[in-house]
Amino acid sequence: MSKVANAYKNTEITTSVSSANANDLILLVYDRIILNLRLGKKELENNKLGIEEFTMVNELINLGLVASLNDLKGGEIAQNLRNIYLWAMHFTIEARLTKSCEKIDEIINVFNKLREAWEFIKSPKSTNNLVR
Repeated sequence: MSKVANAYKNTEITTSVSSANANDLILLVYDRIILNLRLGKKELENNKLGIEEFTMVNELINLGLVASLNDLKGGEIAQNLRNIYLWAMHFTIEARLTKSCEKIDEIINVFNKLREAWEFIKSPKSTNNLVR
């Protein structure tokens, strides 16, 4: 079983993911990506490579986010998200190779903003805010 599958299995056990809706799952993936980026950044700060953490980031992005995109239903939004996710994967590798904590902070910032947007979409108040 892959690391990502194990991570999802462990998360499912501890958070009852099986009963979550799609938005909750996306938020969970964002949370795990942000967590692993922060852990990887700490590894870089300690003159380590953070291989495990950054590998998990890219697996979560690829298998958890890119794989969930539906171009037919999502259209331009799905394509834009795909571009962001692919940028993040590339930038994560680049940041690790150059040991750039600043680049990691940029990726964290992007995922925090994406997470906020998904949280807004999930909110029952968001429908009311969009109508006004």
